[in-house]
Amino acid sequence: MMNFNGAEVRKEFKEAFGKDISELSVPQVRWLTKVIKHCRGRCRNNAALNNYLNQNFTGHTFRDVQGKDDDFAHLEITQK
Repeated sequence: MMNFNGAEVRKEFKEAFGKDISELSVPQVRWLTKVIKHCRGRCRNNAALNNYLNQNFTGHTFRDVQGKDDDFAHLEITQK
């Protein structure tokens, strides 16, 4: 996700949700935008983002894990 451009976003979205981004309704896009803006404004680091996601998406657990081949933390998402 290093160069997460528009084509990559659309491809991964379709893989995850089974439909194209352009097929979303206005309320769905509004909700998605609202979450993105909230995360951008409130979650200044990975720990804050994980706390926000754990609080609001209670069926899953979000945490940072160390990458195997690099020094970067990666987001691990597990379903409860």
